[in-house]
This record gives sequence, C-alpha cells and structure tokens, in this order.
Amino acid sequence: MHKPLTIALVLLAATAAAELAPYQQVALDRILATMDAESQQYAQPQLEAMLATMNEAQVNMIVQSMLEQAPDNPQEEEEPADVYDTVATPEDLEYNRRQFEPALREAWRAGKEFDEFVDATLAARCPAAGAYAVYGSAWRYEPMAMQPYWTRTSNSADIDVQVLGSSYAPQDGRYRFDFSGARNTFDRNAVDGAITRACNDYRAIGEEFLASARRGISNGFLPNGDALENAANARVSPLVTALGEQLQALAPTGNATILNALLNGTRVN
Repeated sequence: MHKPLTIALVLLAATAAAELAPYQQVALDRILATMDAESQQYAQPQLEAMLATMNEAQVNMIVQSMLEQAPDNPQEEEEPADVYDTVATPEDLEYNRRQFEPALREAWRAGKEFDEFVDATLAARCPAAGAYAVYGSAWRYEPMAMQPYWTRTSNSADIDVQVLGSSYAPQDGRYRFDFSGARNTFDRNAVDGAITRACNDYRAIGEEFLASARRGISNGFLPNGDALENAANARVSPLVTALGEQLQALAPTGNATILNALLNGTRVN
C-alpha cells in the first residue's frame, strides 16, 4: 500500500481502538497482509477505526479496491478489451479533480457542521466535567466522562482535497465518478434527542454516585471509593458506547461515499 493511502486513512478515522465484527476483522487481516511490517504498525489503528464504521457491503468494496491497488498482491483478471494509457495527462487529472474537489469540500463542510453541533449539544445537555467528583486530601473519585466516539472530520477541507484526492483518485487516466449517494445533511432533532436521553441517564448515575460517596466519607476518606467509582463506570460505559454508535449512524456519510466512488470510477479515455 502506498504511503499517501496510509496517510489518507488517518483522516478517515480517530485513533481510538474499535471492536471489530468478524467480517471487519477478516478485512483488516487481508489489507494488512499487503503491507510491510512498518506500514502495518502505523496503519492498523486507523484501519480498525475506519472498518468499524462500515457495514459488510462497504467493507467488501473497500477491501476489493485496496487489494486491486496493492503492488504486491496482483489480481488475476482477464485482459481488458480496451487498452488505455497508464499515465494520465495533466488535463485528465484536472478533469478528475473538477469532479472530486467540490464533492470533498461539501462532505467536509457537512462533517464539520455535524462535529460542532454534537460538541455544542453535549456541552449544553450533559453535566460539566467534575460535576460528580468527590475528593479529599490526595484522593479523588468520579464517574467517567460522557465522551462518545464517532468518526470526526479532518481539520481542513484543503487537506481532504490534497491528500484524499491524490490517494484515492485514479492517476492513470480520465474518469467519471458518481457521487450521488453522498449524504451531506443530518437530522439535528434526532442528534439532540439521542444526546439528551444519554445525558439524562448519565445525570441519574452521577447523582446516585455522588449521594453514595458523600454518605461513605469517613474521617476525610472514602474507603469504598474504588468500588463506587467502578460500579458507576460499569453503567456509564455502555451509555457512552451506545451514544457513539447512534452518532456514527446519524452523521453525514459523504466522505466515505466519495472515497468509494473514487475507487470505482468509470474510465472515459
């Protein structure tokens, strides 16, 4: 796998580890097998996070496209009926860019808007950090924070155009791409509702923890602090995971759709 493609994957996924379904794990193993050891170590966390957000059909499409591009994993295919040049002209590359640049910029705009809305709604609906903390001399206990994971957009639309475009767009000719499936909107009411419900549940857990902790303080210490904190976190953790999954499903899907389209363009010259 070429390094630009590896860099592009960083922009697609956060570095947090994700639990993979069996079909996602199989795909991860197949992709990693096309890389050298150094590239594997660098790319695996990003690949895991990316694959975890995709359904089985999307995973199969990505794997097939990646394996076809891997230089050390040649595909056995019939000789194509049409023979094309293998190097694109500057005009060909500009033709391709005029299609994917506006699409990537619009997908970035939608993703950034989603991220900012989620951040603002979390801040408005959930208790502030430290709201349920109890502490004393050299000790502190509190439930884990309500910090759900979803695939955030990159820091700049220019980065997406420069890195994703050069990594995924074909470099051997002129192509036509279908970006019609990109979803660059999201349901604000649904996002707000999901966050509000999760934060209300979190608030109930936090208040119960705080009341129990205050009752348990003795001589300036909380003897059962670890047990109380662990019990609270055992209830908060599924809330965080579930909210992250809901946010991932509600987020715009433009970027992933565009990358799939770039990998499966139709050759026109």
